[in-house]
Amino acid sequence: MWDPWERRGLIYGHLVVKKQTSEHRIVVSDSAAQQITEQRSILIAVTVQYTIERRLIMETVPKDLRSLRACLSCALIKTFDQFELDGCDNCDEILRLKNSKEHIMEYTSSNFDGMIAVMSPEDSWVCKWQRINRNASKGVYAISVTGRLPMAIIREMKSRGITYISRDRSQR
Repeated sequence: MWDPWERRGLIYGHLVVKKQTSEHRIVVSDSAAQQITEQRSILIAVTVQYTIERRLIMETVPKDLRSLRACLSCALIKTFDQFELDGCDNCDEILRLKNSKEHIMEYTSSNFDGMIAVMSPEDSWVCKWQRINRNASKGVYAISVTGRLPMAIIREMKSRGITYISRDRSQR
């Protein structure tokens, strides 16, 4: 639908409302002008923050349904290429998947069941049910991942105070 209001703004303490054919000036006090300016700044900041968060979430979500893999430690699902470019958002400090095809093949699995989209892990009952860490990143997680991490990695996790939870439900 066509909007006849082209622009609204503040100019030197005046609220300027432009219509297609005429311009109206309304005198506004300095405090009101400041308040309107602050509200516009807040709105712009919120919009920018939303855009940044949305881009970050989209970087974590798998880009393609082919060549999906799930981390054997946290069950985060990404494509092989995403693991190679970014590593695992939750476990890369230990698994070192970034730029390592060998580690990706060894510490992730292409055999997994179910998917969970997690937007706020700290508040999610599904994360609690799946035993996904409350500090985990937003993203898509597998319900069950076939395979186990090597004992050397499990020992390293234990030495750092991290409890390994097998995501393999195929044996149950």
